[in-house]
Amino acid sequence: MIWGARDPVLPLAVGRAVVRDLGGGTRLLAVPYAGHYVVEEAPEVVVPAVAAFLAEPDPVR
Repeated sequence: MIWGARDPVLPLAVGRAVVRDLGGGTRLLAVPYAGHYVVEEAPEVVVPAVAAFLAEPDPVR
């Protein structure tokens, strides 16, 4: 999951709780200076992170 650390709608604590609830295979990338619209606010972080995730070999996806 990619989460804006400064999200005023869904605070980072919510993201951490979701990761904990989803289990061990879930990862959280918290973007320190981004708010609720992480893709628009930090495309330089989001695009490479999504590309790297999609390039990972994982038969579950």
